[in-house]
Amino acid sequence: DKEYEPYEVINWLHDRIPGINCYSRHVLPHAEDWNSDLVHQTSYIMLQHKNFDWNPPKYVEDFLNNGEPPIYIGFGSMIHKDP
Repeated sequence: DKEYEPYEVINWLHDRIPGINCYSRHVLPHAEDWNSDLVHQTSYIMLQHKNFDWNPPKYVEDFLNNGEPPIYIGFGSMIHKDP
């Protein structure tokens, strides 16, 4: 069995599955060898809807209001099962 490097898997996916990279081109530029018909790079997606009627549970508000603001860094992906 051959072991693959992570970039090999990403390149294989980018050649076959449509996707949107939702991060800044300054963090990771769009690679020259990515298929531009399938792979689109936007930027971060921020929720800024003024009529958004949701409040977090009290324990979440308490956590956010105590101490330094938290920092979240995520490296997750979502691939549609039937592109």
